[in-house]
Amino acid sequence: MRTDGSKFYDPLIELRTKLGLTLSRCVRPDGEPFLRVTMSRRLNRDERARARFILRRWRRLLLLQLDVEEGGNPRTVHQLMARGVLHVQKGRYMMVPDVAPRKPAHR
Repeated sequence: MRTDGSKFYDPLIELRTKLGLTLSRCVRPDGEPFLRVTMSRRLNRDERARARFILRRWRRLLLLQLDVEEGGNPRTVHQLMARGVLHVQKGRYMMVPDVAPRKPAHR
């Protein structure tokens, strides 16, 4: 379900616009990131189920979108694709693994 008229689905936009949820990225003491969800209104049973489904299914993408400096706007799917962090393969989003510069081999 696309909520912004684009051809790419953005779970963050659906959570914000259709369900009234605000998400933030937090980090546990052990360094594991997690999503903090704030509701602007009460959700009915179907909306809660939809929100849980989106949060579980798209957790990694949502964490990536929210990985910005404090006070910064979250990245959209389009921005992540433009930066080369995300691409579509066989109808699915694929995250591009971090490519670290290789150290020259010692001879």
